[in-house]
Amino acid sequence: MKKILQTTYLLTILATILLYPKAANALGEASLSLGFSPTALYLNLNPGETYKGEVTFWNLAESTISFSVKIKGFKQIEDIPGTSRIHTDFEEANDPYSASKWVTVEKNSVELHPNEYFKLPYTITVPQDVAVGEFHTLIYLQSNTPDNPLLGSATLADLGSGPAILINTGDNVEEKAEVEYFKTEKSFYEYPPATFLTRYLNKGNTHITPAGDIILENFLGQEIDRIQFNPNQQSILRSNGATYANTWENKSILFKNGKLAIGPIKAKLVTTYRAKFPGFSPLSATTSFWVLPWKIILGVILAIAFLLYLKSRKKEIKRSPQQPEVYYNNPSEQYHRYDQNNNNRF
Repeated sequence: MKKILQTTYLLTILATILLYPKAANALGEASLSLGFSPTALYLNLNPGETYKGEVTFWNLAESTISFSVKIKGFKQIEDIPGTSRIHTDFEEANDPYSASKWVTVEKNSVELHPNEYFKLPYTITVPQDVAVGEFHTLIYLQSNTPDNPLLGSATLADLGSGPAILINTGDNVEEKAEVEYFKTEKSFYEYPPATFLTRYLNKGNTHITPAGDIILENFLGQEIDRIQFNPNQQSILRSNGATYANTWENKSILFKNGKLAIGPIKAKLVTTYRAKFPGFSPLSATTSFWVLPWKIILGVILAIAFLLYLKSRKKEIKRSPQQPEVYYNNPSEQYHRYDQNNNNRF
């Protein structure tokens, strides 16, 4: 599923470049050539509290670009951890976790020359009646290039043109999650690699970043390998789910760490997801699959069968030797020998 979504995303960008060359130029100038700092910000603020900060933007393009300052919430790309995209206007109006209305900035537009930077001050004011939990917003720059059919869409923010801000309100933030499934892409593999798919559900009111290991055991109960779960530390936003993909490699085919790595393999997932108390409420799951290089095994069986056949034929030849034929130049000599053998004379 993850590969399909990534492929679809890349094809969409390719189609944009082919169909809308002006829009593609704006994408490159507005996002890929725009730097900013910090890249993300995590805040703990109480109801009614005010926070003042500053974002630095700089133009990496070779031309002067005029930008508008935008503030919106964002959402996770469906089923893909560690990703986000800016809200559409409809989503922004209906997302209860967007903090965009809490943010005010001192400038609404800016023109940046090549290699020029500017600092944008902002203020976050948390409402008095806000619920406990995590809220989010994005402060970004959008190109004012005219006649651009993609302006106002989510595309620019998808490529990253401003820092994401996550705000936790109150002290009773709840970290809660569950594993919906843990399985391999296929139940049978002739050879590794084998891909594990883990769907994690965020049931709490803040983002989570699960971590842990996948432990593999052979049919003898021996641990043959251990791989890291979520090595890139990809997070899941509140009220979202995501599927993590981990790959197990075994280039030795039959053995791993000197132990058999074929036949039924048992895999155990052991993870934690809490930032405050990571040792509590670990999540685990198990699955099993087969690794069987059947072509090699079939070849070995056929080779052994052929050797056994040759050996059995050799034994049969030894048990039943053939009498050599004797040829005589004189027929009377043949009768004479026959008479001697039977003690009889003519």
